[in-house]
Amino acid sequence: MIAIVTDSTAYLTPEDARYLHAHVVPHTYTTGIQTYAEGFSGENGGFTQLLQENICVTAQCSISSFHAAFTGLLQRGYDILCVVLSSRLSGAYSSAKAASLALCSHRRYAGRIQVVDSRTTAGALRFLLGKARALADQGLPLDKLARACESLRDKVGLAFSVDTMDRLRKSGRLGIVRQSVSTILNRRPILLLENGAVFSQDTAIGKSGQASRLAEKISAGAKSVTLHYFGNPQNLQPLVAAIRRRFFNIPMTFRELGPVLGIHIGTGTIGVSWEED
Repeated sequence: MIAIVTDSTAYLTPEDARYLHAHVVPHTYTTGIQTYAEGFSGENGGFTQLLQENICVTAQCSISSFHAAFTGLLQRGYDILCVVLSSRLSGAYSSAKAASLALCSHRRYAGRIQVVDSRTTAGALRFLLGKARALADQGLPLDKLARACESLRDKVGLAFSVDTMDRLRKSGRLGIVRQSVSTILNRRPILLLENGAVFSQDTAIGKSGQASRLAEKISAGAKSVTLHYFGNPQNLQPLVAAIRRRFFNIPMTFRELGPVLGIHIGTGTIGVSWEED
């Protein structure tokens, strides 16, 4: 039997985790002298105010955290598919890989862990996990499951828009973004996560334009979408309307993003993830 391991930026709910048979390894973030483990979507308390009022830093999932998660599952008889956020956004992939290599060096666990770089995060990572679970439940062996998961990365997508570019510029996690891209004069950048990195694709004027541009970025072959927000889900209403105009009956889910992404992209962000068949 195959268990899935991922990191907290998939922003699963507890119900998601049970359905996917997934173990979530948390990233951590620190404000002042207090360190917090990032939890499930909607279970991170009043972090938006905390982030607005304090200087915060994040720390990737540690090797020891992955080692502990892997060990517990292996001892219960599971093989493990570990799928984590893009290696171009975080060192979590390197941590997971190091932990898996240490364990698989023992004959007892050889070949029982596969680690995949999702090249994405948030709802797109959640969609990729869902595809992996479906294949695992069909009986696909672990090594082929990992390769299939890599091939499915182009079947999910993520677009988002921020209130300010300051946090993204400071994070060092931007791909090619023109220096002129800014949020002055009510212009808002439309950003895509492509091949694991953030790229500027477009700009929009105002909230309505922002919503329309984001909806336009969704693949024409999308079969379901997840809308992302920080704090107040009402901020998504223009985006909901824009998506309904383009995809009348497409299933929608809503997921609150958490503090780790919020620290790097800003808590005024909205976004959309999608999956194709």
